[in-house]
Amino acid sequence: MEAAEALGLSYSEFLAMLAAEAVGMPEHAPHPKPVNQEELPLNKTA
Repeated sequence: MEAAEALGLSYSEFLAMLAAEAVGMPEHAPHPKPVNQEELPLNKTA
């Protein structure tokens, strides 16, 4: 779990990354989310 957090991935994303690498397709592994990217306020209505 610590390895997943160190990479900025959830546990399921980390497992998917390991699986993708194990079958020789690392290009299909999930990528960490940018930490400086802001989220849109989708819970607010117009």
